[in-house]
Amino acid sequence: MTKRLTVDLEDELYKEFSKKCIDAEKTKSEVVRGLVQDWVNDQE
Repeated sequence: MTKRLTVDLEDELYKEFSKKCIDAEKTKSEVVRGLVQDWVNDQE
C-alpha cells in the first residue's frame, strides 16, 4: 500500500528541483522517496 504526500515549495526551489530531476533522469517521486528513506534511516 502507498500513501500520497503533498509538499508546498517556493517557485524557485521547485524549478531547481525539477531541473535537477531531469538532469539526473529521475522522476520527482523517485527523488523524494529516496530522500525520505535516507532521512528515516538516519533517524534510527
